[in-house]
Amino acid sequence: MGQTAQDWKEVVQQLSISDVDCPELFSSTEDEISYLKILGDLEQRYSEVKEPLRICGLSLGALLAIDFAIRHEEKVASLVLIGAQYRVPSLLIDFQNLIFRCMPNKAFEGMGLSKSSTIKLAHSMRSLDFTSQLNIIRCPVTILCGKKDTANLKASKKLKELLPQATLHIVPNAGHELNQYAPNTIADISEYQTGILPKNAVKIETPQSIEEMMKKAAPIAAVLCVLMFVTMLCKTVMNKTVVISHVFILIGFCLGYICLVIHEWLHGIVYPRNALVTIGKITGKISFVALASYPLKRRRFIVMCLLPFVLGIIPLLIFIVSPAEYRELNGLMFGMSCMGMVSPFPDVYNVFIVLKNANKKDAIMFYKNDMYKVS
Repeated sequence: MGQTAQDWKEVVQQLSISDVDCPELFSSTEDEISYLKILGDLEQRYSEVKEPLRICGLSLGALLAIDFAIRHEEKVASLVLIGAQYRVPSLLIDFQNLIFRCMPNKAFEGMGLSKSSTIKLAHSMRSLDFTSQLNIIRCPVTILCGKKDTANLKASKKLKELLPQATLHIVPNAGHELNQYAPNTIADISEYQTGILPKNAVKIETPQSIEEMMKKAAPIAAVLCVLMFVTMLCKTVMNKTVVISHVFILIGFCLGYICLVIHEWLHGIVYPRNALVTIGKITGKISFVALASYPLKRRRFIVMCLLPFVLGIIPLLIFIVSPAEYRELNGLMFGMSCMGMVSPFPDVYNVFIVLKNANKKDAIMFYKNDMYKVS
């Protein structure tokens, strides 16, 4: 309580997505204000929305997010719960209301609620207890709590125990209002690859970091580099002359790098239309990424991984068939083919992992930073 949509402005600005709705919770008149009235307004607001919702809520917002996910499981793709309680301690509410009654009306200015409405709303929440219904929530859940938010730290840890699929992040040097203490933490929290994980999903052991994967997949990159070198060597030997322009090789590399966005798009088009696929650049790195959390049959998953090779195969074929004297074109195509043929090496590594660990009838999906098979 005590916040408006304006208080989330900095978080919204840092999000990498534009389709964000930050509703004002306290739009009811004072006579109507209650927890159930606010929940009803939210249910009506999103009743016609077809796309799955990714809900983030702080304090009262977290309670509403939990309640909404219990009532409308099919509408919710993921939850981010900040400073959350799943069972409202009635004694704490009574003590809080006692303090509110002693505070001057002026102290409630800017909260979006008057003093009497704040007390009325808090009283309407005394009996909230979602303990027995938490098992209904199947979507991915991220729980955030400031280390200094002692009133909610214990409940956040317990909530993590009650929601096996949840992850808990304790934010150092932060209090209750993380949207003001650490807006970047909320914006950067795992927004992607958090689809609904089926009960029968089995985790496939994969490298736990990008750096570790790159090391394990390095032999694949080496083989692809050798293949490219042999191709150029054969064309040079067969024509008994230099067949490429070194300057245009560099230009080809640059064009190949730009095409990495298309590389990720080619991953994305394999997914069905109802799958959420996010394509972008990894912050602080020179690589792009396509992120999705949707089960694909093993064969389709392999196609998804290997489809970007077309960005290397097409310029490589042009390089092979073009005349030796077209050095500029050859250099350009060779540079692009090098980037297009070598860049999918982590995807090839994923294919080897899937072939080793999954059967033909299994579906494969990413969930957060892990890979799962669904039988």
